Amino acid sequence: MQTLSENGPERLVFQVRSPLQNAVGGLGLFFLSWLVVHWVIHHPNNDRKIGLIGASITCLLFMLVSEKSDFVFDAGTRRLTWTRRVGFVRRSGQVPFEEIEHVVVRTALGSDSVAPSQRIVLLTRNGELPLTASYSPSDAHTENAEWLRTFLGRTQV
Repeated sequence: MQTLSENGPERLVFQVRSPLQNAVGGLGLFFLSWLVVHWVIHHPNNDRKIGLIGASITCLLFMLVSEKSDFVFDAGTRRLTWTRRVGFVRRSGQVPFEEIEHVVVRTALGSDSVAPSQRIVLLTRNGELPLTASYSPSDAHTENAEWLRTFLGRTQV
């Protein structure tokens, strides 16, 4: 789930949350715990153990690709402060507004024309900074990119 909202008169916040993926990851931990209990008690049901292993791995993979990102655009300090966590990897940084040259919407390769998978990307002097780790189909990408351009005082590419 991606949201772009005002957090005060001079502040925009772009947030990405994956609540469903986190919940599925929690379910994977539950299955893994259940599996450990079965091994400790020595139940002879090997089919159940194999099923629990498969369910645990599948659910934990969802947790590993879950994303939590915060991009805070502060007009007072003229800085973007960002943090991103995908799985167990966390990254963060700050970018002065002067280094942000363009705000563009990128479309994933192989995306269809009916519901193209897209994401918003900031083109900076040091390279690209995507606002999301993954592409998603949404009608809001173009609108949110325009809102960011207006806030940053940038024109359309």
